[in-house]
Amino acid sequence: MLRASFVPPGEIRQLRGLTRLRASLTEDMAAGKKRVEKILEDSLVKMPVAVTDIFGVSGRAMLNDLISGQRDPKVLAQHARGRMRAKIGQLEELLAGRFTDDHGYLIATLLTHIDALQASIDELTAKIEEHIAARLPLAGPVCTACGVIGEHAPGCAGEGTPPLPLLDRLDEIPGIGRHIGQVLIAEPGTDMSVFPTAGHLASWAKMTPRTIQSGASIRHGRTGKGNPWLRSALGDAAMAAGKTQTHLGDRHRSIRHRRGTQRALVATGRGLPEIARCLISDPAARFTDLGAGYRDQLRGRDTTTRKIRELERANPGMKVTLTPISPAAPPAAGQAATPQASPSGPDPHNDMSLTRYPAPEVVARTPTVLPHVRHRTPVPGYAGCCRLPGQGGVFPISFGLGGRSGGLCRHSKIN
Repeated sequence: MLRASFVPPGEIRQLRGLTRLRASLTEDMAAGKKRVEKILEDSLVKMPVAVTDIFGVSGRAMLNDLISGQRDPKVLAQHARGRMRAKIGQLEELLAGRFTDDHGYLIATLLTHIDALQASIDELTAKIEEHIAARLPLAGPVCTACGVIGEHAPGCAGEGTPPLPLLDRLDEIPGIGRHIGQVLIAEPGTDMSVFPTAGHLASWAKMTPRTIQSGASIRHGRTGKGNPWLRSALGDAAMAAGKTQTHLGDRHRSIRHRRGTQRALVATGRGLPEIARCLISDPAARFTDLGAGYRDQLRGRDTTTRKIRELERANPGMKVTLTPISPAAPPAAGQAATPQASPSGPDPHNDMSLTRYPAPEVVARTPTVLPHVRHRTPVPGYAGCCRLPGQGGVFPISFGLGGRSGGLCRHSKIN
């Protein structure tokens, strides 16, 4: 018998249709914006170099002025607002291109298309929120103290705080906004009994690399092709979480430094559905960030534990105990602190009267040219070699004292 496939209920399938249509329209709008940048490049108007978002307030005002027929770069640069006012001189150089009426017509058509897509996306977002609030009771407001949906239980400790809906609790996860939270509700649904553990949900989303084993050889394979709508949303959330000063962001940067960006995105994206599954299955649960320095605390504690175990393993029958050092008493008022002498005598690294390295003894020798050397005449600078007292190494003068220990000059032989 084949295992039954996951078929969500009708309310979740309708919500999927709304979120997936919004994702498709968002991709179309991004493609239209890229096309506008291509047209600006064709007209030699380098506005994207200085303007981060050409579809913002300042950028849109410049585009509308270009479409209306204005070609003077000084007039166009005056549309800059806020911190962009400091770039007016640069904007005047970047806006001096070969913008024609044909370019203006193409950009005007694309801007109309982009505005229509944005209006449709806003309408779909409102429809999605209405659908979640009306047809998904498990996603409604829940008291995080008593776990009762919609209201507080009698004598609840959190009676003074308003209940939080599921979407607001998902929004507390780093990298997950309201849009991605809606996708996390629409794709797996609100019934987490389908996924026995959080790892099952991450595996269903294809965020867990396969393990390929052949005999004693074990290696990791690809993650596979899963739900593209959920996977793309988790990838966007992982990139956003990697830029935050949180535990997820610290973990993402640590993996990226050691294993690369793609593996870091998969590792961070795997943790997001696991956290979401805990919040969806437990109405009273809320996300709590461990902090950006949590890994350093664990690393220091693990290092201490590992060193203690190594010492105890090297000394059977002995136990290592860490004792805190009592701080030294501060000097009295008006009395200068005197340096304490080392119990083992003067420190040779701090005592400038000691000679740490003996002076090399220069010994003049007559070199003999070897037959395998390409040139037949002695090389200048190899006529003498220096020998350190107490050592058997002979070092060529031209190489200094950093030559190989016990090696001879390859151009001459000492008689």
